[in-house]
Amino acid sequence: MRDLSLSAAVIIEDDVQLPNNFDAIISEVLKKIKPGEVISLLNPMLKKSFFSSRNTEQVINMKLYYPMSPRYLRTTSAYVISIEAALRILAINDPVRHVADHWTAFYNQSCIRSCRILYPSACRLLPFESVIGYGVHTNWRKFLKKNLLTNALIKMRRRYIFRKQIRNVSLVDATSPMENI
Repeated sequence: MRDLSLSAAVIIEDDVQLPNNFDAIISEVLKKIKPGEVISLLNPMLKKSFFSSRNTEQVINMKLYYPMSPRYLRTTSAYVISIEAALRILAINDPVRHVADHWTAFYNQSCIRSCRILYPSACRLLPFESVIGYGVHTNWRKFLKKNLLTNALIKMRRRYIFRKQIRNVSLVDATSPMENI
């Protein structure tokens, strides 16, 4: 970002499915990003998460919401980051002390001045396993992956999680402490 003189960058992991109108969405989001800000484009919420209904901004048929706490920013799957936030994160996280999606640590150490989520998200997670190998692969696990019943259950679980995520967004009529005006 620094070498290319970019004011912001879009970060997308390989397991994210982008909507057909992604270019239009990003064009609008880039017009709205503030210095020192991160905007999450995909924010899976497995627990109740609270967002401010105040000071939202429209992005096509979605809105940008401020979380009531940095802990409600959940992942690095798809996000936009300003150059100021990126440089501050690099300054405190080289060498690496925090995983990439530890937004609470980055906020608490003043790397991020504000953050928002785009909701409802137009991006989706694709159903494939991470290549970085979080767990030990065994023959039993390989068998389960090839099993049709297991695959059907995994798809059902993902649909359940997606529906649960939608229900877990709670809007509150209060100004977010995450908002940096």
